[in-house]
Amino acid sequence: MSYDVILGRRSSAFPGDLTRPNSPFEITGKAALSSNPPTVFGNPVALDATTGHIRPIIGTDTTAASVFGFLVRVFPTQSTTYPNPDFTSQGSPNPNEVLSVLRQGYIAVKVYASTGNAPVANGAVYVQYVADTISGVAVPVGGITTTSDSSKNFALTGAEFTGGVDANGYSEIRFRIV
Repeated sequence: MSYDVILGRRSSAFPGDLTRPNSPFEITGKAALSSNPPTVFGNPVALDATTGHIRPIIGTDTTAASVFGFLVRVFPTQSTTYPNPDFTSQGSPNPNEVLSVLRQGYIAVKVYASTGNAPVANGAVYVQYVADTISGVAVPVGGITTTSDSSKNFALTGAEFTGGVDANGYSEIRFRIV
């Protein structure tokens, strides 16, 4: 007799997944800025002052007031932008569609944290506006981290981690526009 053994565990969520759809949440649809569309689910986005379309965080977004919300995977349905059936890719936003932006609720995010700097429940969420390497971990502009450095990131008011990270570096945050 043979038995199948599962030696690993799939992530509980992918960045950009709405993690608690039974809790109160607010999502709005926005067009992407054609010259600089968001490319990563689960990252914060800002509004372009000229068009009102969403774009990724850039180097001039140096305060929490810059954040309009977080880019959410297609909700409530799944499409080709969602991970493929074998879950080997996380998909990417389609800038030609209206994109969903979380304004309040729980969302899975990729956390750029080194050992010893993992998120903790009720811990502060920081958003990078300057690419950096923190304890050997490369953090892109718009990336979420647990390490404060006012010359390279800002604390996101109204956001906090709900716990630690999984094996892929994904965590959940509670977020609301303040």
